[in-house]
Amino acid sequence: AVKDIHILSGTEQGNDESSMQGNSDKLDEDMYKWYKLIAGKDGVYIVSSEIYDNKTLRKNRQSGEVKYVPNNPYCEFVLSPNYLKDTGNNVDPSLVKKANEGTRVYLVSSSINKQDRELIKKSIREEDVDKENPKKIEFVEYTFEKKLFTWNADSDYESYTDKAVVLLSTPNNMIFMEKGSLFASGLKNSYLKFTKEAKQKYVNDRILKKYHLFDNKLTFKSVSEHVDGIQKRLSETIQLFTFGIILLMVSILIFLAIIISLYKVTFEEEIIIKRFMGHNRARIYSPLVILCILVLVLDFIASILIRCRISSALVLIMGIFEIILFYIAIEKGAYKRIVSFLK
Repeated sequence: AVKDIHILSGTEQGNDESSMQGNSDKLDEDMYKWYKLIAGKDGVYIVSSEIYDNKTLRKNRQSGEVKYVPNNPYCEFVLSPNYLKDTGNNVDPSLVKKANEGTRVYLVSSSINKQDRELIKKSIREEDVDKENPKKIEFVEYTFEKKLFTWNADSDYESYTDKAVVLLSTPNNMIFMEKGSLFASGLKNSYLKFTKEAKQKYVNDRILKKYHLFDNKLTFKSVSEHVDGIQKRLSETIQLFTFGIILLMVSILIFLAIIISLYKVTFEEEIIIKRFMGHNRARIYSPLVILCILVLVLDFIASILIRCRISSALVLIMGIFEIILFYIAIEKGAYKRIVSFLK
């Protein structure tokens, strides 16, 4: 099951500061050598996906940066042959042999219409270029027996698809970008994936030390553990954000109460006379009313500009609290003060 597959969830810089800064490819080479040792073993997979949904395709057409853009959505995968096999899609051994010999073999789904298939092939030939180590490219029309999981939780695209283009990935046909991606982590970005049994067998201190990766603290977690961790961090962030918002709202209300009190003390005589003469409360406290309205309007405009619905809702709630506080503050003890002043 997908939830039991282990992905690279976390890494550390270790002694590879130069590599992390882009001044060395030592870390990439260490990861590649380690992967090359275990590639093809049971439960050791290369899995990566890129979804080209309608939004992405439209953006590519409008930008003009992509020469060949298909008309309909599809998903492009980088998959090791054993992953395809273990997910119910058998591949001709001759194609696997070519991939192992260094050919970039692409399986293009027969469920993609002919026009789009041709555009995809042209696009791949344009982009799949490694000038330092050029590879032969071959396309094969393929009918997927089982739909493939898209590995993309951020897109509105379906979770499983047969409208797929799959690169049969082996250590010998990898280009520099894919070698560099072996160190990538996260549900969407990670290339290297294991079953639980394979992780226990190939991710251990002895092997990682041999390939200078022990200091990088490679952490592999099951998809379910990784998602649970994200949800926990999200929950903690929401709680912290909520606490901060409540603290800010309380602070603003306290500040407003202090301003109202100072205003009442400073202009006490004028306020009492105007109230005794029947003046409207909004007019009596007009400077404070204008200040409150101005702050709320600015807050509301800011929430619209940053397109945050929660902020807009909080501004409205804050406005209601301010009105309640304002009413209580100006009415509390008002009658007694008028009587005392007249005496």
